[in-house]
Amino acid sequence: MCGSIAPVSYVDLLDIGERRNKTLLRSYCFQCGCQRCLTEMDLDSPFATLCASVEGSLAASVSEAVEKGARSLEKMEDLRRKGDYEAMLSECESSLHSRGAACILHDFHHVTVHTLRQLVYAAIAIGDWPKAIEASRKLTEPLRRYLTEFHPVLAVHFLRLGKLLRVSGSTTQLAQSVHELTQAVRQLRVTHGAGHPTTLQALEMLQDSQCELSRRHNNT
Repeated sequence: MCGSIAPVSYVDLLDIGERRNKTLLRSYCFQCGCQRCLTEMDLDSPFATLCASVEGSLAASVSEAVEKGARSLEKMEDLRRKGDYEAMLSECESSLHSRGAACILHDFHHVTVHTLRQLVYAAIAIGDWPKAIEASRKLTEPLRRYLTEFHPVLAVHFLRLGKLLRVSGSTTQLAQSVHELTQAVRQLRVTHGAGHPTTLQALEMLQDSQCELSRRHNNT
């Protein structure tokens, strides 16, 4: 909005407040005093990450799950650097399954979100579009929650999901692609600018998808 402050994040907004401020202090020699960092109890509290069915030593269970997830994320990064995307995808799925089966970490927990992002990357790298689409869809709500209304990460997320749905081939997913690409263009015009190459690419892709969808409907 005109006249509003345009905040810039120096760190990954999907991390919890404590880790964000440690990164800021280490890399930029200051700590953040914004409203979110001061009042982010719902994101930092370990109990906010728990499924309601978990019983027993809750804090210990969460701490163990987070540590295990962090180790798994390090392994994913190592596999990514080596270019072993099949193994990376397998590690992502195994990590998500173990936390889901234990019903400890919430779907919005930062460890789960980071794992889903890695899964999308690995699935795209090996051309597994269904898995990339499924993981991308699961990421939409967490990203909406953690990021600002208009954010470059959210803009690229919608663009990527729109592309994935577009190449899937089905008319249903093509219609879904139009929806995601519309969101992408709306975001990119704010985050990147109307004349940015990425915005223009998204707009062209949206128009092509709309034309193809119209053609298919006319032929039925």
